[in-house]
Amino acid sequence: MTILVITFAFLAASFPARNSDLWLHLATGRLIAAGLFPLGEDPFAYTTGGAYWVNHAWLTDLGGYSAYQWLGGPALVALKAAAVALMAVVMLWSARGRGPFWVTAGCVLLAVLAMSPRLFLQPACLSPLLLAVCLALLRTGGRAWAAVPAVVALWANLDGWFVLGPLVAVLFWVGSRLSTGPRPPWWLPAACAAACLVTPYHVRGLTLPPDLSPAVWTGEFRDDPRFTGLFASPWQFAPLGRPGGINLAAAAYFVLLAVGLGSFAANPRAARGWRGLVWVAFALLGAWQARLVPYFAVVAGPVAALNFGEVVPRERAARAGLVATLGAAAALTAVALLGGLQGFHVRDRGVAWAVVADPSLERVAESLARWRRTGELSADARVFATHPDVDHYLAWFGGGEKGFLDSRLQLFAPVATDYARLTRALVPSEGGPVAGEPPAAWEQAARDRNVACLVLYDPNPRRFAEGLREVVRHPDRWVILRVDGNAVVVGWRGTPAVAAGGRAFSPEGAVFAPPAGRELPPAPGTVSRRPTRGPGPPPAGPTGGRGRPTRRRSTSGGLKTSWHGTRAGGTGVCRSGRWSAPRPGCRLRPGRGRDRLRPYPCSRSGPPAWPWRSGPAMPPRGPRWRGRTCSWPGRRGKRPVGRPASRHSPESDTSRPPPPWCRSRLSNPTNPPHTKPWPNFTPGSSSWTWPSAISRPRCGR
Repeated sequence: MTILVITFAFLAASFPARNSDLWLHLATGRLIAAGLFPLGEDPFAYTTGGAYWVNHAWLTDLGGYSAYQWLGGPALVALKAAAVALMAVVMLWSARGRGPFWVTAGCVLLAVLAMSPRLFLQPACLSPLLLAVCLALLRTGGRAWAAVPAVVALWANLDGWFVLGPLVAVLFWVGSRLSTGPRPPWWLPAACAAACLVTPYHVRGLTLPPDLSPAVWTGEFRDDPRFTGLFASPWQFAPLGRPGGINLAAAAYFVLLAVGLGSFAANPRAARGWRGLVWVAFALLGAWQARLVPYFAVVAGPVAALNFGEVVPRERAARAGLVATLGAAAALTAVALLGGLQGFHVRDRGVAWAVVADPSLERVAESLARWRRTGELSADARVFATHPDVDHYLAWFGGGEKGFLDSRLQLFAPVATDYARLTRALVPSEGGPVAGEPPAAWEQAARDRNVACLVLYDPNPRRFAEGLREVVRHPDRWVILRVDGNAVVVGWRGTPAVAAGGRAFSPEGAVFAPPAGRELPPAPGTVSRRPTRGPGPPPAGPTGGRGRPTRRRSTSGGLKTSWHGTRAGGTGVCRSGRWSAPRPGCRLRPGRGRDRLRPYPCSRSGPPAWPWRSGPAMPPRGPRWRGRTCSWPGRRGKRPVGRPASRHSPESDTSRPPPPWCRSRLSNPTNPPHTKPWPNFTPGSSSWTWPSAISRPRCGR
């Protein structure tokens, strides 16, 4: 059962990393590794000149960048899954007690399921593990209490949620004095608080996490639909059931909450100790924001197991409980393997180890970096992105290009109003101008920031389409400079700085124009394979003219070539098509199926020549196999799978059987294929025999 719980935790975290802020953390680690990271300054945005950035995840960024460089993206996902599996092990250890083990395993399994939606490849994925370690050390007691400040000091350099370490230490210290049992030393809360100062930022590092920052909650971000996921509450019942399946992870939070309340109802004495204080505090955090549910799950699982373990004897319902827990663990493991914990309508949660980058945003970042490098984007011109994901990609792929706003919202509270103005200029349905300001206030904000071009991108198709319609509707205000997949670079005509040399985007030029400095390569199968005239005079037409090749477009998009030639005794026309036999004087060259046969020109005498090849001509009766004529397959698009060993002497090769396209016709020319055995053939021999019922038939269409 322990193996099933750990396996489920590992698979629940083994999904591709698609969160865009990963590139921001990798870019930070790259600067730290190169010794170019400015302590306290923001190198990724041009709107945070006077803000002091406290990066508590600097050690995580450095380690993640090193692992990405040496081991690759899949190793990062595997390490994250291993950290989640280790967290499950620590939770099982801290929940051990006198009760049956199937109760402990069931509570931990439910806790891992509840936190699975938030197991992204971020520094925050380490905080549940460190919280579980602190809780296990506090419950162990004795010398383990001295290791809690060391864990908090490490936590302060890995993620901004290190404040939960001193919080759980204080709650445990207070709760232990309200009940009987071992009491931690008086210095434990003070030591945990002092451990938070062991960072490169010292006193300035005592900041709240971004999710708890008052500047974020009092700004314009709460009303912006792009950041609604950051302020989402778990008390939303819409995601519980969808056509794609039930969201088991969303429902697990409510089940875990009910199980915790039921455990305190079954064991009222546990509510008067540290379990009650810790459970209530983290339950309030989880009920406030959906992003804080993992921290509640880390606490609620072991606490519920301890409460039930004191009132449920080991012998009661041992077999039934064990079977039910094993079945639930096996079923959840199978669902996690299929990626259906959040419902089968979610397509990006299948088990895989990969870091997936959005190709549109990657190309946009590289294009802006190239424009800046070549001077097409002036040095004082700035770029504004309608979604913070673009700025995350600029940090890694943009070659030093700075953005307007990203996911570190606590740094951008002073520019939240300007961000809302500029985004509403492109998407008016988001509220229009701010109340009490002129309609053209966004233009003044763009001039103040010297915004020359905007990157229109949004994962929401409705907002993206509305912004694109607004750009097309006002050509006097906007000009499209570049289209990269789902991202569009738009220039604003109201600034003197002209982006990309002032060139507007041309769809025809993007499709048909050759790359800079190179000629357009020939289309495959058309120009490069076009027949050319061989040596000697061209065949004369019926009135003394010359034969001419003509082209016509086929339904599949390719070019079909037909040659018109003459021969003594009449005019012959060779075309690709469904001919039972070519006309006199002309023959078709076998090609890729009936509708893609490539002809060769007619000649006045002798067998047709190969004008594009050197050497003897093809046999006049078409392809042969050991002296027997075999027609090419008549199915549309079917390419022959074999040829004679020598095109000029097909009878010379007798060591191999005929190819499959000739085999069925030689063995049975009238009935459906594969109804009669193939002629007796011994591999490696120099001859083969025909069955008596078959007298060397000719393969016809």
